[in-house]
Amino acid sequence: MTVRIWTGLLTTGFCIAIVAFAFVSRKPFCIDSTIVEKVDVLTSEGTERAYSCDVRKHLPYSKTVADLIPILQGKLRILESWLHFYSPQKIRASITVLDDQQLYFRVHGSEIFLSEEFLKKESFIERAVFKSIIRTTAEASVLNDSLVEEVLIDLLYQVVTGKRALNETKVRWPGVLALESEYCKSDWKIGEHFQACSKGHFPGGHLVLRALLSFALSQSLEKLSPEELYRFSHSVLQDLPQIRMNEWIPGKTLESHAQQGYYESVVRVQNIVLSFQKSKGISAEAQRVFDELGIQLKILGFREEVESSFLDLVILKEVVSKGELEIFSKLAQDLPESSLAIQTPTEIYLLPSMTPLTRGTFGELRSHRSVWYRCGLPDWKEIESSMTSYHRVLVIDSCKQETVDLGPYLKQGVQNFALSNPDIGFISIHVPSFMHSLKRNENPFRWDLAEFDKSTRAFKSLNPIQSVDWFRGPHP
Repeated sequence: MTVRIWTGLLTTGFCIAIVAFAFVSRKPFCIDSTIVEKVDVLTSEGTERAYSCDVRKHLPYSKTVADLIPILQGKLRILESWLHFYSPQKIRASITVLDDQQLYFRVHGSEIFLSEEFLKKESFIERAVFKSIIRTTAEASVLNDSLVEEVLIDLLYQVVTGKRALNETKVRWPGVLALESEYCKSDWKIGEHFQACSKGHFPGGHLVLRALLSFALSQSLEKLSPEELYRFSHSVLQDLPQIRMNEWIPGKTLESHAQQGYYESVVRVQNIVLSFQKSKGISAEAQRVFDELGIQLKILGFREEVESSFLDLVILKEVVSKGELEIFSKLAQDLPESSLAIQTPTEIYLLPSMTPLTRGTFGELRSHRSVWYRCGLPDWKEIESSMTSYHRVLVIDSCKQETVDLGPYLKQGVQNFALSNPDIGFISIHVPSFMHSLKRNENPFRWDLAEFDKSTRAFKSLNPIQSVDWFRGPHP
């Protein structure tokens, strides 16, 4: 009997010990993440929390937090894998989620605050972690510059995910400046500004330059070979603390407020590129990316001259209707490699934007080609006084207000323009030859050799240095 009692007690004790051991060694309710140290969800009833599983801190189960953990873990998986292979430093962030409808997004050092809607949006939690990395590692001059910070976050996003941070079509200079008024509808609007934009406030400022700089930087990154990209991915977190931003001083004040804004944007871009390129202690791959940045900006049309802006085409019209603006805007969207603008006596439209800017914003507009809508033939003095900013001018007779298709002219030249617009009178002028004729006291409209081309129903010059190389309509 005694043996049975002892056996029963030992069995019971053993079972209790197993249960106690299982309870003590059980996996706590937690988030399985090497980046997130804890998650708080603020609800109307209070704060519900989960720690990282590495902390092994037991907390009551929370369905609210449990529903968000798979979303978080899914979004952070690629980032955690990248950090595991490339980063020697530990990233430990705390995330506070606001369980309401407010559009809230803030990062303070390693602390991330955002509304549940942002948590579920594409790329927001990843960008928040990147911002936390920069906030805890970057030099003060970078932290004081929100534009530079966002551009560097875009760079990190592309390095880690292999995707460009912005979904915008290719942007060009100076057309990107016209998009400032569209900031609140753009893909380059930062999370901190969602709430302000929802209330009708416009906090954009120089952040509009993010679209240009980030696109050029993404192009620079794609110039790296696979081996170079691997080394850059390995060193980029060590390169970030080495970047120092030069103090940004525009240097002069212009009388025109609009032109002052343009001038400051030019200086702003110059300062960022130079600061990146002159940072000491960065890797050879980072140096190559930053050197390539200057090249890519030039490809996108950026010029350091403040007094003038150079574009591919300037369309000159006295008045532009909304319907015409839509047509020209669509044309610019179909030609993302080209920079197009419309100029009226008082306004400039940097296409595809349909938002007008004042003429004084950019100083003198120069371009390879210009299309001049006017009723009747131009006087040579008009061309001499106002067309010297353009290499070639296509004068279109707009007396009849007929629809004109400029696409063929931009894509294939004046001959294709003539083929696509058989009833439009026009004159194509080579401005350097025109000015040369004037200097020699010759009639700039003089024709030495010309023939009628039946396919285009237009005359073309047989003289390679003729001022007028094509025309249809009355002889000049």
